[in-house]
Amino acid sequence: LPKILTDDDVRKLATEIAEFHQACSSIAPQLAPTSNSIKGDAVHFLDQLEQTKSSEVFGLSQADISTVRRSTHQFLVELENITFDDWPKIPILLDWNLGNFSVQRDTSNGFQLMSRWDYDWFRIDTRMLDFYFLSRAASHTGDKTHFTYSPHTLIEPRFVTFLQAYHAVYPLTKEEIEFLPSAYQFF
Repeated sequence: LPKILTDDDVRKLATEIAEFHQACSSIAPQLAPTSNSIKGDAVHFLDQLEQTKSSEVFGLSQADISTVRRSTHQFLVELENITFDDWPKIPILLDWNLGNFSVQRDTSNGFQLMSRWDYDWFRIDTRMLDFYFLSRAASHTGDKTHFTYSPHTLIEPRFVTFLQAYHAVYPLTKEEIEFLPSAYQFF
C-alpha cells in the first residue's frame, strides 16, 4: 500500500481488519492464552519501576519514575474497573505499519490483505490493542519509518472513518471505544 492511504483505502483497510478480527475471534476459543498480556506487561513494568535503580535503568528522574509508576498503577486500576479480564481475547498482531503486510490489488475491490511480514508483537488479547497502530496507518500523515507515540491519530477524521467502516462489519461496543485512550496509554 502507499505510505498515505486514500479515503477509499482507509475504508477498505478497516473492512479487511474487521474480517481478519472476526476470523481470529472464531478460532480464539481453540487457542491457549499467550504468556504475555496487557495486564501482565503492566504488572511487570510496575515491578521494574519499584526497583531501587529504576531511575538509572530507565534514564528518568525519581519524579518522572513516580509519575510513570502512578500512571501504570492507574492503568491497572482501570483494567479492574472495566472487568478487562472478562473481555474477549483473540489473536492480534499489533504494529500495523503498512510495510508489515502485503496486499493483492483488485481493480473491483481495491485490495485484499495477503500476508504478514512481522510477527514479533503477536499476542492473544483484546482486539482494541490493534487500533492504536491502525490509527497511525489510517493517519493523514501516513506510514513512516520512525513513529512517535502521539495520540493525535486517534482523533483524526480519517480514523473515525476507519472506525465506522470497521464497525459496519464487526461492531464495536461503547466500552471498547472508551478503552482506546487506555490502549494508547499502554503503548
